[in-house]
Amino acid sequence: MILEKPLKIKSNISKEEMLALKELKNDKDIKILPADKGNATVIMNTGDYNSKISNLITEGQYTKLNKDPTKNTPHFIEKLTTINIDSTELLVSFDVVSLFTNVPVDKTLSIVRNKLENDNNLKDRTKLNVSAFMELLTLCIKTTYFQLENDFYQQDFGMAMGSSLSPIMSNIFMEHFEETYVKSYINKPKIWWRYVDDVFSIWPHGQDNLTDFLNFLNNIEPTIKFTLELEENNKLPLLDVMISKNTEINSNFQTNVYRKKTNTNRYLNFNSNHHLSIKKGVIKSLYDRAKLVSSNVNFFNQEKDHIKNILKENAYPINLVDKAFLQIENPSHNNNQQRQNPVANMTIPYIPGISEKLKKTW
Repeated sequence: MILEKPLKIKSNISKEEMLALKELKNDKDIKILPADKGNATVIMNTGDYNSKISNLITEGQYTKLNKDPTKNTPHFIEKLTTINIDSTELLVSFDVVSLFTNVPVDKTLSIVRNKLENDNNLKDRTKLNVSAFMELLTLCIKTTYFQLENDFYQQDFGMAMGSSLSPIMSNIFMEHFEETYVKSYINKPKIWWRYVDDVFSIWPHGQDNLTDFLNFLNNIEPTIKFTLELEENNKLPLLDVMISKNTEINSNFQTNVYRKKTNTNRYLNFNSNHHLSIKKGVIKSLYDRAKLVSSNVNFFNQEKDHIKNILKENAYPINLVDKAFLQIENPSHNNNQQRQNPVANMTIPYIPGISEKLKKTW
C-alpha cells in the first residue's frame, strides 16, 4: 500500500478557539466579511453594516425592483396565476422562425444608437461616446466569419449563432418590434409574453381576426416570420409546460410537465463513471421540476411515476429513486440521519505526484 501510516495532523487551533469561531459565525449581531484589499477580515456591527449598505444604495446608481426579474418557468407559472380568462378567449403560442439568423442587424444597430443618444445617464456609466461605442459594437457583431475545412465563410445577414451578443441584440430588436407594432395593433392580444423567440398569448378577438393578426406580423419585416399554434381541447404546450383551461375547478389554469414528441428520455446513465451525488442530482432536478410545474396532486403523482419509469430505463435502481424522493420530501429526516452517522475525517500525508491526482478526484 502507498499509505501505510497516515499521519495525524494536530490542529493549529484549540477546541476553545473552535467553539469561539462557531459562536461568532452564528452571532446575528455582527457581520464578518473579507476586506476588499489586503487579505484582511472585517468585523462590523450588523446595524452599522446595514446602514452603510443602505447609504450606498441610496446614493449610488441603483433602482429598487418590485420583484426578482429572473424570467423562467417558475416566473411564467407565477404570472399565469394572476390572469383571468374567458371561455371565449383562445390560448395561442407564436414562434419566431430562426430568430437569431433573421434579425436585421443594421436596423437593430440603429435602434441601439437611438437608445444611447437619448440616454442622459450614459456618461455616468462609460467614458466612451456614442460613436466609439457603436463602432466597437458593429465590429463585434459583423465579424462573423468562420472556417469549414480549408474554406472561410462570412455570414451576410442576421446574428451569429453561439455569440453572446446574439440574444441581447435579438431581444433589443424584438422589444422595439413589439412596442411599435404589437401594442399598437387595433385588435391587440390580451396577453403577449415573449421568452426570446417563444410567445404565450391570450387572444380575445376570435379566430378569424387571429389569422389577420398573424398575416400582419409576417408582413412587417421580410425576414421576421411567425408561426402560430392554437389551443387544442383547451390545452396549449409552451416550453416544458402544458397549459390547460380549467373549466371544472375554481381556478383559471392547470399546468403539468410537457415533453415534445422528439424527447428521448435519455439522462445520465446510472452506470456512467460519475460520482453518486451527480446521479442523485439528476433525480432531484426531475423531482423539483415536477413539483414546480404540476398544479395539482394528480399531475404531480403521474409525473413522479413517469420519472421512475424513465430513470429505470437509464439503469437507476428504483430503491435509490424512492430513497431520493423521501429525502427531498422529508429533509429533517435526512438531517437527523446525517447527525446520527457523522462523517469521519482522515488525514493523509502529501506524496508528490500522487496527492495531485487524488485532489483532482476528490
